[in-house]
Amino acid sequence: MNGCQKDYQSAQTMILCPACDGTNPKCPGCSGQGMVAINECPMQYVGESFIEAANLAVESGGGDWPVAGGLLDQAGWFLQLHQRLKAERNQIEAEELAASG
Repeated sequence: MNGCQKDYQSAQTMILCPACDGTNPKCPGCSGQGMVAINECPMQYVGESFIEAANLAVESGGGDWPVAGGLLDQAGWFLQLHQRLKAERNQIEAEELAASG
């Protein structure tokens, strides 16, 4: 799977620690720093099923749910994914707005 469009070796990306969400000062995943560096393409860790689920979660923002019916007919894990992606998108937009203004 090759979807990288960024040189992660020369320009690493910092993300919130996925193990502790940046809240555990004793987290072994981030050494208590709250952030971890991405030094290689994250696409190599993500399978096709996750990409499909993430795309469906993004599309469902307009009310197009993957399972017929409404919100209550969706799987719990899918709703959690949908909420997490929405929160991440909101955070990115807030950071972009703060940087531009």
